[in-house]
Amino acid sequence: MAFSSIMPPSTYSVRARWVLPVRGAPIPGGSVCVEQARIREIHAGSVSEPMHDFSDAVILPALANAHTHLELTNQTQLRPDGATDFPQWLDQVIEFRKSERVSDSGSAAKSRIDAIASGLKQSHQSGTGQIADIASLPIDDAISAYHGARGICFAECLDARSESSSELESEFARFSTNLQQLDTTLASGMSPHSPYTVSPQLLGHAVQCAQKWNWPLAMHLAESETEMTLLANANGKLVDVLAAHGAWQPERMSGRRTPLDILRQLAKAPRALVIHGNYLGPDDYELLAANRDQLAVVYCPRTHAAFPNRPYPLHAMLENKVRVLLGTDSLATNPSLSVLEELAYCRHRQPSISPGKLIEMATIDYWDWAGIGATSGFVPGAEADFIVVSLPDPNDPYSFLQEPTPRVLWRNRNEIDESTG
Repeated sequence: MAFSSIMPPSTYSVRARWVLPVRGAPIPGGSVCVEQARIREIHAGSVSEPMHDFSDAVILPALANAHTHLELTNQTQLRPDGATDFPQWLDQVIEFRKSERVSDSGSAAKSRIDAIASGLKQSHQSGTGQIADIASLPIDDAISAYHGARGICFAECLDARSESSSELESEFARFSTNLQQLDTTLASGMSPHSPYTVSPQLLGHAVQCAQKWNWPLAMHLAESETEMTLLANANGKLVDVLAAHGAWQPERMSGRRTPLDILRQLAKAPRALVIHGNYLGPDDYELLAANRDQLAVVYCPRTHAAFPNRPYPLHAMLENKVRVLLGTDSLATNPSLSVLEELAYCRHRQPSISPGKLIEMATIDYWDWAGIGATSGFVPGAEADFIVVSLPDPNDPYSFLQEPTPRVLWRNRNEIDESTG
């Protein structure tokens, strides 16, 4: 069953074979009761108010996508073909960015708006409620595309830009002001892009800004073997690509650095996302665990698999108490923006991780890192944002993770076009 195009009444309940409250064990035959768009209670059984019964399905909170680049939604031609290594892919992305800068400003803005809007729609339809998106500056002419979004939008900063620190700070402040004027609950953040595009000086400035404005940071770190070579020796294929595009500044990147050095700086921010972390090690895990209230690693399973990386050390991270979240990255690396599909893929590739823990990574682990845990999910008074997902095995509340493409039957915030279901 699916709802008609008529929105539900102000008070209603949704029932299914199972409810996954995440904070607690699965509830058989449970109902989610909503009043004035907020969670009233989770009920073990039927209730008297308008009831919508989805039978062999599971109800769970909408998911969090902790890393994406929505402005790349329409750049599927950049997606790795299985033989592409990270430097080759980065070369293509830089070429795309260059073509963007020389294109007509009006058409470029429209293209960007269309990409972000399309990415938000795809995310919503696949069951995502919170996004952590990275947007390249300037974004003034495209920021309206985030209307209605929830989560965090990180403004990207790079050393290749010529602005002074004060000019960059003014641009970030304007970005934040413009974002707050939208009909959205999208918070502001900063993204010092990576260790090979952001000098220690700029990273330090980003941390200072984060402290000043209580902003979260997001930084790509330990993403590839070539990045590790660059950090250790200031050479390798990644340096060659950056130098070919005039984006390598050895005088600003001098001195050996390790991921641990960078993590120590990020730990000074109120909160920070460590994007990918494919090549982090035990010393890094120790620092991340000691600062897990502030620092979280974001694992993007299918993007990780798109490049010739070593197996992702998810089990080791979780064993060492590192907070790990889930993301999709962009459609320039990933076949979809569905966190549900990331969960299913991760369940297949990481069978030692319990399905309950995987769901936590895409819900309460993100909420707690973002500081919204007390007001998110199936807690009384929380905004009602949940999904109903088909179950191939009605006796197993996690059996939707056996499907490569779990099927969203309904999303309570807005009707999902049945043709996309």
